[in-house]
Amino acid sequence: MTCPKHEDIVKYVAGLLDEEYAAKLEGHLAECRQCNQVYQELSNITGRLAPDPGEFNDQEFAGDIMTLIRLKRPKIERPGFPRKFFPKKWLAPFAAACAAAALLLVIWPNNRLDESTGFTARGGMTPGKDRWVSLEVFRPSPGGGYHPVTDRIMPHDALAFAYVKQRAGTFLSFLMVFAVDETGRVYWYYPEYSREDENPHSIYIGSGSGRASLPDEIRHDFKKGLLRIFAVFSKGPLYVRHIESVVSMDLKKAGSLENLERLALKDTGQQSILVTVSR
Repeated sequence: MTCPKHEDIVKYVAGLLDEEYAAKLEGHLAECRQCNQVYQELSNITGRLAPDPGEFNDQEFAGDIMTLIRLKRPKIERPGFPRKFFPKKWLAPFAAACAAAALLLVIWPNNRLDESTGFTARGGMTPGKDRWVSLEVFRPSPGGGYHPVTDRIMPHDALAFAYVKQRAGTFLSFLMVFAVDETGRVYWYYPEYSREDENPHSIYIGSGSGRASLPDEIRHDFKKGLLRIFAVFSKGPLYVRHIESVVSMDLKKAGSLENLERLALKDTGQQSILVTVSR
C-alpha cells in the first residue's frame, strides 16, 4: 500500500481503524521507515499520556458495576499535548482520536479502589488486536462491594469480571475467561465447564463496543502459588478442549507461567494477568 495519511496513523494508534485496514497498515509500518517513525513518535506520546494506577478512580458512581444497577459517564479531561513533541499538522486529528479513545478508559465502581486491575487497553501500546480489548477482574471486599485484582488473591476468592471493547474490535464477538496454574491446570469462568464429557464454547458477547459486566461471581479452590488469568476475545467460538490443549503446549514452550503472557491463537485479542494465590 502507499503511505497512509497521518490521520490514519493517528486512528491506528487510538485503535479506531477497522480490522482489514488496520492489518494492511501494520504491514506497511513494518516496511516503511518513515511511517514507522511517525507511528513510534505517536505511540511514545500516548505512553506519556497513559494514566497512572488509580488516576481515574471515580468515587462518584452510586452503583456497584457488578450489580448492574447503573453506570455514569466518566468525566473526560482533555490533556494538553506538548508541541515540541507534536507537529502542528497532527494536532487536530490526534486530539480528536484521543478524545474518542478517552471514552473507553476503564471506569471503576464506587468502592475505594487503590490500584489498577492490570488489564488495560492502551491504544498503540500493544500489538494487533490485543489493544482493542480489555478485561477487569474484581474480588469481593470484606466491607462490601468489590476491589480490583492486581497481583494477589486468596485461595477461595470468588471473582467477577467486566470487559471493554473498542470500536475497532467489534468483530470480536466471543469471549473466554479462564485461569491457569503452574501445573497447567485450567480453571474455567466463562464458559461454564464442570463435566469432562462436555466441550462448551466461548460465550457470545455481541458485536457492540463499550463496557459491560459479566453476570456472575465464580469461585474456584486454588492452590498457593502463581496463577495467570486469561481473557480471549475471538471472531468465532472457541472450544474448551482446544484451548486446554493449546495451554498445555504453550506452557511447555514458555517454560514457566511468568513467560506465558499470550497463547498461540490466531485472530484473537488477548489479555492476561499474573497473580499470586496466598493467604
